[in-house]
Amino acid sequence: MSALILYNICFTMLRVASLMICISIVSACGGATRYSGGTVESDLDQQAFFTDFPGTLFEAAGEACSGPGDLLVTGQRGTLRCEVLPSPPDAAALILAYNGTIEDLPKYVIAFDTDTRDDGYVVRNQAYISVPQLNGGEVRIKTPDRRRTRDIRQIFSAAGGTILTP
Repeated sequence: MSALILYNICFTMLRVASLMICISIVSACGGATRYSGGTVESDLDQQAFFTDFPGTLFEAAGEACSGPGDLLVTGQRGTLRCEVLPSPPDAAALILAYNGTIEDLPKYVIAFDTDTRDDGYVVRNQAYISVPQLNGGEVRIKTPDRRRTRDIRQIFSAAGGTILTP
């Protein structure tokens, strides 16, 4: 699959994700899965196996994280995180609902990380809302989202991956 098609899929997914924050906030205040800091694996995370390193996937996801208020965080090869700022009313609602701080605003986070295996690579995707806390930690809110799950699986497949089930 061409990098342009993969970019378009990633860009659409990131834009839809940022627009879905308001809906996520409403559902998050009720029955969301809530985590306090650290890296958390859950059944809401998506994974795929690649025989070759999926450079096109990381390139497209990085290019898609380019909207106003987006922050692309990269580290070692195979690690990427896109942080999207919510609208001011949504940020205020998250701060109030989860005892956050105004010094570090909440963010919608879409992250990819890679584990190298003998026979290839496993890429994992996480999506959550991060609400920084007054004490310096963070609360991560994960809500089930069938559309996001479908979009991530489509991106993984388009990049040549095989979906892994938990």
